[in-house]
Amino acid sequence: MDIVKGTARIGGQTVSYRRAGQGAPVLLLHCSSSHSGQWRALMEAAGDRYDFIAPDLLGYGGSGVPHRGVPVAPVQDATAIAGLLDHLGIRGPVQLVGHSMGGVVASHLIRDHGARFQSLTVIEPVLFGLLEELDAPEKIEHLEITARLFVELHLGRPDAAAESFIDFWSGPGAYAAMEPRIRDYALSTIGRVADDFAACGAAVPGSMSRAALAGFDLPTLVLCGEATRPAARLVAETVAATIPGARLQILPDAQHLAAAQTPDRVNPALLAFLDGQRLPTSP
Repeated sequence: MDIVKGTARIGGQTVSYRRAGQGAPVLLLHCSSSHSGQWRALMEAAGDRYDFIAPDLLGYGGSGVPHRGVPVAPVQDATAIAGLLDHLGIRGPVQLVGHSMGGVVASHLIRDHGARFQSLTVIEPVLFGLLEELDAPEKIEHLEITARLFVELHLGRPDAAAESFIDFWSGPGAYAAMEPRIRDYALSTIGRVADDFAACGAAVPGSMSRAALAGFDLPTLVLCGEATRPAARLVAETVAATIPGARLQILPDAQHLAAAQTPDRVNPALLAFLDGQRLPTSP
């Protein structure tokens, strides 16, 4: 199956994307320090029944960098991606999938453009502002890693910042053990990663709230790795408990980055949900 790469100018921004398959449209949004290529295994597994559209978030892959300031990067992403769907002539209904930061962007798309989406799947969305809203002790994980990234970048130590980010999610030594080309990409995108963490806080203008999530009205699946961090687990549980009718599914032995690093642990559950939401075709 061919995976086609393309670019579009949307609102003055360059948006790069991959597209593959045929059938009902599915929009795929990747995690921080990744790009649209993380969905290759999913595209190859189900391109016979889905038209997969996977953009690079701004600042990742081949897309242009987001503007600094307000609105924050995930909100800019949502606006650009909605424009990309228009550019590609995809009117809906679209099934929407977001992993980690992609899950944050997905939540903004549902809040601001919900009518065009048929279902929502979020894989450990990093909506850490919800933990501040709950005043949960687990909020300290997000606050500490955000502070660490910005301090290390301020001190001119981007490599230390990249190591802190990767090891935060995958454990001590994970960054050092990476293939050089993957480690170099993590290093090259660490500025956007730091902005991603900052953008997830409750004080950020336009941040997602439980009240907004409670207004979502579409079938929703929340996937969470069994071996993830406590803060990410609580966010997933909170999202599933807040969106009406949402279902939480725990993936055995999976970590936060599983959708990008070990997709075989995620894709079966993801495809089972997508298949269950497919609209009947005309005879």
